[in-house]
Amino acid sequence: MIFQEMSGDDAPSVNAVTLKLAKSQILLLLLIGAMPVDAAVEPSLLGEVEEKTTPSVALRVPTLAAPTTGIFEQSDRKLGEAILRAVRAQMPIFQDPWTQDQLRVVFERISAQASMPTPVGLEIIRDDQINAFAVPGGMIAINTGLILQATEMDEVAGVLAHEVAHVSQKHFSRRSEELKYDKWLSVGGILAGMLITKQDQDIGSAIATGVQAATASRQLAYSRDHEREADRLGMELMRVSGYSPHAMASFFEVMQKKQGALGFLPDFVLTHPLTQERISEAKARATAYPIQASSPQAIQQFRRLQGRMAALLGRSSVASLKPAAAQGDDAAQLSLATVYRLSRQFAPARQTIAPLLQQSPDDVLVHLVAAEIEFDDGQYAKARQLIAPLSQVMPEQRTLQLMLANIDSKQGQIEVALTRLNALAQRFPRDVVVWEQLLTTAYQLPDTPHKTLEILRYRAESQFWQGQMDQAIVSLERAVKLSTDQAQKDQLQIRIDEMRADRKIKV
Repeated sequence: MIFQEMSGDDAPSVNAVTLKLAKSQILLLLLIGAMPVDAAVEPSLLGEVEEKTTPSVALRVPTLAAPTTGIFEQSDRKLGEAILRAVRAQMPIFQDPWTQDQLRVVFERISAQASMPTPVGLEIIRDDQINAFAVPGGMIAINTGLILQATEMDEVAGVLAHEVAHVSQKHFSRRSEELKYDKWLSVGGILAGMLITKQDQDIGSAIATGVQAATASRQLAYSRDHEREADRLGMELMRVSGYSPHAMASFFEVMQKKQGALGFLPDFVLTHPLTQERISEAKARATAYPIQASSPQAIQQFRRLQGRMAALLGRSSVASLKPAAAQGDDAAQLSLATVYRLSRQFAPARQTIAPLLQQSPDDVLVHLVAAEIEFDDGQYAKARQLIAPLSQVMPEQRTLQLMLANIDSKQGQIEVALTRLNALAQRFPRDVVVWEQLLTTAYQLPDTPHKTLEILRYRAESQFWQGQMDQAIVSLERAVKLSTDQAQKDQLQIRIDEMRADRKIKV
């Protein structure tokens, strides 16, 4: 795990009574050593559904097939999925398909070199802290703050490689039996501390630090040994994946400088001791590898990613972007076009993106930004013209398929949109963006009992993968009551049983 910079946050203040209650709840949580994944029940997304039966119609929902792995890998995967749901339920997630896909490619390239089973996934947390963590099963979370502080993708790859090394070497699973309690105490405390930090920096950091201090005498020795192993293996994973190992050492220095500006001991120091000795070892180890400078194209692509992220987070302005955009900086131009779009200034947005469309006729991001402008302005046919040709050449591009499904839906092609989205759900069964879009699209079906079944099924998966376990089960139980087809009922019941089993997993 990497836990670093707990920067100030502009989140709303919390009064003393609320903070006192939060502290007592967290202390209770730490005493029992477990955090329930279930979230509080929220109002139904569907509203009141008439309880009537439906004729036999096959559900257009993919089955969730488990990978063929051993019992320990299955256990790790289930744990990773449970923490994935807990993170989604409690942390603000940065949901931009293009950015997610860019980082997912890096993550999967590195994890493939580690001979890991298919990883659970990567989540981007909307938080300014320089922060990332990994858990068994290959679930990795990384903060927007870390991405925006990096200077190139290789530095981000270094963090991901380090975390993949922890997971691939089973640094959690290799603890002795007497440390199991401490492990779950640690994971629960970390998530709790991260959540409370969003409300009060001092309390959140105290919780995260206090949890680790409770077992520091045993965990620090473990951590130092395994940090060296993760650094060593992480660098080798970087090399074979096409990234520069030197970037890991350089980013360590960035984090150390950030650490020096803090007024408290960050959790990173306790779980991943970032000493000068460790930084020196990393730099010395990196000298064994040839210097592999990132290409100008790779650096510019990373600047585009950072620019898009900053624009979507509301960190960019027209005034700050205009000078660089006027000089032909395409990262600034793309960000400026997005800022204009978000403020519904469509004319200058089109004017900004037009030169890039001429210069880069096959560039996915350029066409995506241009299509987003047309889509938000209600020009759905123009948006399709910008996306469809690239989608035919690159049908595997999740971002393009999601955009096309949105266009299909707006143009009344509901069945086409559902078919497209269900194909994505087969490939990405844990993808909340896909399930949410399926749910939204299903609402546009003609009013029939089958529509209600599909809404309930899509809603259940969306709720489940966002940690709303009770609501998801209720949605499927209602679907079972509505169905008159026994095979359909059996399929739904199997999924209910899976959800109930997963609900028992604590993190």
